[in-house]
Amino acid sequence: MPVTITLTNYLALDPRELPAAVVEQLQERLSFPNPVWLENQKRGYSNWQVPETLRCYAVQDGRLLLPRGFIRTALWLLKENGVAYTLDDRRRTLAEVEFQFSGKLKDFQLEAGEAAWGRDFGVLAAPTGSGKTVIALAVVAARRQPALVVVHTKELLHQWLARIQAFLGIPPEEIGVRGSTAPASPPSSWPRPSASVAECCNT
Repeated sequence: MPVTITLTNYLALDPRELPAAVVEQLQERLSFPNPVWLENQKRGYSNWQVPETLRCYAVQDGRLLLPRGFIRTALWLLKENGVAYTLDDRRRTLAEVEFQFSGKLKDFQLEAGEAAWGRDFGVLAAPTGSGKTVIALAVVAARRQPALVVVHTKELLHQWLARIQAFLGIPPEEIGVRGSTAPASPPSSWPRPSASVAECCNT
């Protein structure tokens, strides 16, 4: 009987349908030493209520929940262990948005962009100044789906807002913004964002 893997915002499967060794492998791949714990240990600080290990999985209602981006490794582990599976794709697809990308990508940017929008999951890694933001906006336009952008500084937030306006033609008042250091979001009476949602965290 194949194992059913449900794909939504995360991967969900029933660990009771898997050999114990496979469950252990999945959990080991998603367990990492906590750098805060290690630094405290090194400096002789208290580690009270600081977990020694970071576990990027959860068990909830009898299901093993894994990060969605872990899907390739998870499927590979199942295949390596001879576990048959079926994938129940329940990802939400929203109404298409007609983005108009006005930029012109360089050859290396176009190659990276085509590789990105040809896959469901992945990481675009490129040097500083190579135009990752512009490539990402080209991918958003090609996918025709609203996008969530998560950044960790105000500088990056404002850079994204400027690039979205420049390359997708979306004015700032139509870009939703959330975060403790972000500028105020548009009033609720304004139209809902039709494009990217820029997120700024705590720095």
